[in-house]
Amino acid sequence: MEMGPESHRKSRLGGYGLSEFGIRAPFRDFLHPPLPNTPPSSANAGSVSECHYRIEEMTIGDYDGAIALWKNTEHIGLSDADRRNHLAFFLQRNPRLSLVAKAPDGSIVGTLLCGHDGRRGYIYHLAVSPPCRRRGIGRALVDTCRSRLHALGISKCHTFVFSRNPKGLRFWRSLGWRERKDLRVMSQETASSSPFSPERGDGPFSSE
Repeated sequence: MEMGPESHRKSRLGGYGLSEFGIRAPFRDFLHPPLPNTPPSSANAGSVSECHYRIEEMTIGDYDGAIALWKNTEHIGLSDADRRNHLAFFLQRNPRLSLVAKAPDGSIVGTLLCGHDGRRGYIYHLAVSPPCRRRGIGRALVDTCRSRLHALGISKCHTFVFSRNPKGLRFWRSLGWRERKDLRVMSQETASSSPFSPERGDGPFSSE
C-alpha cells in the first residue's frame, strides 16, 4: 500500500519536463524557516527494487549521479545550465526546493529541480527511474515542491515540456496542470546578441 505526503497515487510517468533522473542528499535547514518534511514512502510493499523511497533535498554532492541519469533518459534537454558550477549556483540560490526520491540503499529513483524568481516557481528535470514509473513518485515530487513554494509565498508554478513529449504532457495534465496555448517561450543568451537556436538543446551541454 502506498504511503506518503499528500498524494502518492499511481501516475503515468516518463519524460516529464526538459529532463529526467537521479540524486541523493540529506535535508538541510540552512537558515530558512522549516518547510514541510516528507516521511518515507513506498511505491509497493517489498524490497528496494519495488521502489521504497524517501524524498530529500538535492545537494551538489549528487551531481555525478544526476547527470549520468539525465544523459540516459528520453526527452532530456541538457545545457550549459546543467554543468556542475551552474547547478551548484542554482541549488544555493533556491535552497530546499530541488528534490530527490532515494531508495533505502541510496540509489536514485527520482529527481526534480525547482527555483523561483520571487513571483513564480519553475520546475525542471522531473525524472523517475524506469522500474519505478507509474507508482506515484513523480506526483509525490511535484506535490512536495508545490507545498514548499506555497510556504514561501509563491502562488503559481510553471514547467517546460518539449512539444515532442506527449507522455510528459499527459502526465502534467493528469496532475491538473493547464497548457498555456496563449503563450510562446522566447529565449536569447544574455552574453550574445546572436539568434537563439532550439536545435542546440538536443545534446549534452548545448545551449538549450
